[in-house]
Amino acid sequence: MKKITKCTLLFFVLFYSTMNYGQAHYFSKYNGIPIIAHTNLSAEELTNKDSSLSRMRELGIYGFYATDIDTQIYNKIKSFGLKVFPYQLGWYSGVTNNEVVKYTDAVYTIWQAEGSGDGELGEAKIEFNSVIGEISQDGKSVISSIPSSSGTLIYGPYYYQSVYYKIIQNNPKTPVNYKAVFTLKIDRYIPESLPPGYENSEVCILRITAYNPYSQTETDVVPPLVLRVTDFEGWGNWKDFTFVDYNLGSLKNLTELELRMPSQTENLNEYTSEFMQYKVEFNGLPFLRLSVDSIFISDQRGRDLFNSIQTRQDIKLTVSQFSDEEYVLGWHGLGEPNSIDNYLPFREMNNLIKEVNPELRVFTSLTSGPWGRYTWHEFYGGVNNPEICPGYEFYKKTGLDYISINLYNYHYPFIPPYPFPSVSGFPVDANYIGKNINYVTDSTLRKYNNFSETIPFSYSSQSGRFYDYDTLTCYNKMGNHINPSFRQFNYHINLGLMFGAREITLDPVFFQIK
Repeated sequence: MKKITKCTLLFFVLFYSTMNYGQAHYFSKYNGIPIIAHTNLSAEELTNKDSSLSRMRELGIYGFYATDIDTQIYNKIKSFGLKVFPYQLGWYSGVTNNEVVKYTDAVYTIWQAEGSGDGELGEAKIEFNSVIGEISQDGKSVISSIPSSSGTLIYGPYYYQSVYYKIIQNNPKTPVNYKAVFTLKIDRYIPESLPPGYENSEVCILRITAYNPYSQTETDVVPPLVLRVTDFEGWGNWKDFTFVDYNLGSLKNLTELELRMPSQTENLNEYTSEFMQYKVEFNGLPFLRLSVDSIFISDQRGRDLFNSIQTRQDIKLTVSQFSDEEYVLGWHGLGEPNSIDNYLPFREMNNLIKEVNPELRVFTSLTSGPWGRYTWHEFYGGVNNPEICPGYEFYKKTGLDYISINLYNYHYPFIPPYPFPSVSGFPVDANYIGKNINYVTDSTLRKYNNFSETIPFSYSSQSGRFYDYDTLTCYNKMGNHINPSFRQFNYHINLGLMFGAREITLDPVFFQIK
């Protein structure tokens, strides 16, 4: 890494509020609206010069994301009266205790066949076909209807899953190896007699597919699993059927028109695959009823997080190194988690952090999702329903006290005509300003005030050019990214405050340049 010099910083003085928020969060302890800094630097680089820390103190910065801190750096930050979110990536200064990030970049999702239940964990759900199936009498599963007919009983949820782990230090990239467990049972339908050789009758097919909304076709990720009566080992007993150690590497190089539509920014097509489905296709046997309880998706990291005593001890030991709530605001996990698969790992990580100190939380920032939902494509199946808000789903599934949202809308997602170059997936529109404002307010912020409960949120605003580590220059690589003017910056922050933001994050505050 190169030496630090200053770039221009736009700063804005916020009006303080005396509102008592009533949340078990540092918001409630702060008499006003805290200002958090995103520096884009390692903590070691930032603290090389006392002037960097003193300047942040002068600007009224309450705390910042401190990447790869050690005890010496932490004590220096404390001496300037600043607070931190430890963000231990393990990329700098020999820091290896990256458990909080590593185990929030994990997979652990349980899709209940009957849907989202009471919505306590959000509204995103897998689907069932009500023509050939119904919710069981106890409300805990889906069962084939009487009379039986063949067809897809369970499908969806058409969601993002990772090809590779997002936080990586070295090449080659590490693929995510998934495990999927389908929990099913069969019950004999008494009015029907059992035909000869019924034991070998095909009950259903289990499939894991990537759906293509353009061609309305799907591709099997792994060979389908055909289940026969004998595979269930009797009537009325729940049985697990498992796909082990499969990954999505075969999908990563396919174009959006061939199979999937990758994310529009940061080459996330290398890391995620959209519209993933877990399906149960029923053969309609008249002498039995098929029940589906759940589909459990995990990786080794997720299973270790929830089940490994050693892993859980390691996490708590790492957190205990920086756990003084006077100077530690929370621990930073995986940044901008893209998949619902990461949400329950965040929930469990938060539980472990609170075991060390009940005043601390796990932290991350979210994107709002394109148009305030999970996909750019005008495909509304499963979790892509416009009524499902990614921020709300994260808030509910993680059980956190608040969320932090990144909404940088100066020339996004609509871009102005010349001189800005066209960017694939981002429409050019003469009325881009109004449409981008509507994108921020209607797609996301307004939703946070439309639910049965108001979501407390931190609001991030782009305060200058982003740093490009490939060229070691201070400019924006994407054609539609700009260095915002003071008026734009001022307006953007006030837009967040108007919708109830309880914290402001400035991104970025300092840069590294030649």
